[in-house]
Order: sequence, then structure tokens, then C-alpha cells
Amino acid sequence: MENQTTTPCRFEAVEPAGVIVLEVGGRHVRATLQGAQIPPSKAADADAFLTDRAPRVDLRCTTHDAGPPTVLTVEVLAWRDKSGHVWQDLGKVLIEQGLAEPTTVRG
Repeated sequence: MENQTTTPCRFEAVEPAGVIVLEVGGRHVRATLQGAQIPPSKAADADAFLTDRAPRVDLRCTTHDAGPPTVLTVEVLAWRDKSGHVWQDLGKVLIEQGLAEPTTVRG
């Protein structure tokens, strides 16, 4: 397995095929989410959901496979408390919202 790096990232779009586009380290990256797949039939809804919510929260991306395809874990800063930052996996959030389907976890 390659070295995994975690860096701040920014949501840009979900393409019609269900590929998520993020800005990671100043580069535009087309990626799949580790453990979740956005089906094409849900891509527009996932894009609307993330377009509405992602600009208001911090995101961080961990690259698992530089690809192609690039495979990322995207985490959302859910809240901060006395013990520190609490991050949630974006793939799991999308699955819970009915906007993605679980896949076999790689990495």
C-alpha cells in the first residue's frame, strides 16, 4: 500500500457518472470515495446536497490510491468539543442520506 496522506480539501462537484471532484493540494481531483459509491441516478441529488452543505464545513481528504481511479476518504468536521475535533466519513454520511451505496472497502 502506498503512503497515505491527509490534507485539507474542498468540494467542487459530483459528476453525472457519480465521480466526486475535489480540490486537493491545489489540484482538481476526480475520485471515488473509499467504501461508498454514488450511483449515476443519485449524482444530481448528491451534488445538490454537497453544494449546499460542504462550503460551510471543513473537509479533509486521505488518498488511498492515486489511481486511476483516485480513491479518497473524505471526512467532514462534524463538531469540536473539549476533547478535540470530531470527523465523520463523508461516504457514510452519503449512505445514511440515501445518496450513495456501500462498496467493499479498499486500502
